[in-house]
Amino acid sequence: MRRQKPGQEYYTIPGGHIEEGEDSRTAAARELKEETNMVVETGELFLEIKKDGWHNYFYLAKNARGEARFGGEELKRNSKKNLYELQWIELSKLPKTNLLPDEVKKKLLEKYSLTA
Repeated sequence: MRRQKPGQEYYTIPGGHIEEGEDSRTAAARELKEETNMVVETGELFLEIKKDGWHNYFYLAKNARGEARFGGEELKRNSKKNLYELQWIELSKLPKTNLLPDEVKKKLLEKYSLTA
């Protein structure tokens, strides 16, 4: 997800909060569906980050289906001053992409043997 705000431009992985009765794996698939219209099976846990009062889980996706289409709360908040945009990033371009959080980018670079 490309994000642009005044003075900021970065990319991030779609996500959100775990709802009552959900586990992190189910929440990841639900959030991706809400924000992108894509249906996936959540694969292995790729990364877990506990930082600044947040507990984030990042899963690899398997068997993606559907047509990528923007939706969810991000669609409602989208504006010229608070831009949300779906974008695929080629792995070869990842080293020069401002992907946040930094821990995700670092682990992806390691996994795919890319250098920053």
